Amino acid sequence: MNYLSENKVKILNSKFHGSDLVVEISVNASPGAKKEKIKLTSEGELKVYLAVRPVEGKANAALIERLAKLWKVPKSNVFLIGGTKSKSKKFKVRIEIGQTKDFDYYKSNWDLLFKEGT
Repeated sequence: MNYLSENKVKILNSKFHGSDLVVEISVNASPGAKKEKIKLTSEGELKVYLAVRPVEGKANAALIERLAKLWKVPKSNVFLIGGTKSKSKKFKVRIEIGQTKDFDYYKSNWDLLFKEGT
């Protein structure tokens, strides 16, 4: 928890559920972008630029896929909990610590993400 806060990622809520860490994050989606990328805003939100257009939920599906890849979790562990028809969205990400990977594995990925961006 503190690790994520130190890197200025705005965590809306977090808790452990058994050995899993569940974090709630705010994401600003920008569908229809020319180049796909992810940035961390000064407010601590992830801004995700997607090439796909927001038609019939395709942008939300692409966003879930991108966040899953970013957090190194299965797509089934990323839940859109708010903003289905908005650019401002809220997600829950379930990180299965201890089953196949330990916390250091995720921490090293977060180091790359939040210090260099993707």
